[in-house]
Amino acid sequence: DLRSLVRITSMWINALGAAAATFGPVGTIFATVVYPKPYRVILALSSAFVFCLCVMASGLIWTVIPPMRSYLVVLAIYSTGIQELGRYGMYVAYVRLQKMIAAMRGISSHSLDYALSPSHAFTERVACATAIGVGIGATHALLLTGRQLSDASSPGSSYVEGCVLSQYGLSALVALAFALLHVLWTVYAFIEAYPRESPSAICLIIASHLAASGLTLLHSVSGQLTLQCGGLTLPLLYALLISLCGVTARSAISTFRKHGRSES
Repeated sequence: DLRSLVRITSMWINALGAAAATFGPVGTIFATVVYPKPYRVILALSSAFVFCLCVMASGLIWTVIPPMRSYLVVLAIYSTGIQELGRYGMYVAYVRLQKMIAAMRGISSHSLDYALSPSHAFTERVACATAIGVGIGATHALLLTGRQLSDASSPGSSYVEGCVLSQYGLSALVALAFALLHVLWTVYAFIEAYPRESPSAICLIIASHLAASGLTLLHSVSGQLTLQCGGLTLPLLYALLISLCGVTARSAISTFRKHGRSES
């Protein structure tokens, strides 16, 4: 009947809305930057697999070392460290892959980047870093919202008192922020931190990642995370996202201009 149709429609709208809020921007990046090149899709899938291994490692530590369960902040610290090791591992694998391709093509220079113009090589590195970041970010977002998206397809919705957004909407916004942060962290790592071996840039990535993870712990009750509307988590998380976007854009523009001047 009509009532059942309305209920089913509202259930799907609720679930699809939360999914679109979570994966819409990342999906757009995937469609425009990653999907046009098959090897970038492979990079995205590989990074997603590596991130899953990092999550499994964190879960294993949580399971086999009981003292690690005492405080959620401890989990945030060592899981952040493991994830950053995974990101660095992807960078090392990317550079070694370049060397292998260069050797197969008979390019004498140590990196395939040098077979291209400096600005073209830099643009390609940013695109590949974006692909890796999309893989990590989308996987993290899925892990954060998988159960929420399933619950969102059930009848009704769950709200926090005094908040116009549902719990599903709040979780989607947090997952979106982390997905985009992973893209920015990876791009900044690939163009600034790791190639230049910059301690300050590496510390910035780790510190901002710890800060983002810590922000999700601002609201907790009996060790269980609860996101409250009107709290500091979302504003500070998106302020961090905007700040990191500015830092990454500034580094990318500066490096691109430097390569452009070297070509002229």
